[in-house]
Amino acid sequence: MENIVTENKNNKIKESHKTLAFFAILSFMCFGTIAVMVSHGVFSLDISAEIFALNFRSPFLISLMQAASNIMHPLMLLVYCVFICGALISKERMHDCFVFVYAIFFGLVSFSLLKYFMEISRPLVRIVDATGYSFPSAHTVMATIFFLLTAYFFKGYIKNHIYKVIIFIFFVFLIFLVAISRVYLGAHFASDVFGGFFLGLGIVFLVILFSKI
Repeated sequence: MENIVTENKNNKIKESHKTLAFFAILSFMCFGTIAVMVSHGVFSLDISAEIFALNFRSPFLISLMQAASNIMHPLMLLVYCVFICGALISKERMHDCFVFVYAIFFGLVSFSLLKYFMEISRPLVRIVDATGYSFPSAHTVMATIFFLLTAYFFKGYIKNHIYKVIIFIFFVFLIFLVAISRVYLGAHFASDVFGGFFLGLGIVFLVILFSKI
């Protein structure tokens, strides 16, 4: 009987690993597809999104989107990371803290290298100062990694299932808000934030998979 229980547990773990691997590969494939389209200049949504943003700009929305964009300001991200690492360490979850830091570092290195190799220029009409290359969106990559991993690591402390769902939806909304703010402010094309989202998502699935092996 004990052997059967152990075997069932091992099978569930293997299925979990396969699922994580599948979604990691799928996310990276989506990113790769967008990257190829961007490099060939055939991501048609870029022009439509840019025109839409230009037509709906107003002082109020500009202020709102600047605030949303600043959610992932590098200094703010550093503060968030210190807080999350401190919370994990206080719970004696050093392994999770290491995984979190590794994911953040992996994200930083990944988008930096990809920007360098892709060499995609930013939109010409910009409201905010933005330097360097455009693809993928660093803000979106880091927002995806940070918020999804935060939800993953702390979901066990929330017992109410409805609250878990609400918090997860809120974090996804923040990712969406950061992404759309970058397009609205002219710092990025739509392809940059789509690519950034799938790159960040792939990294999240990958580091969770490796943390379980």
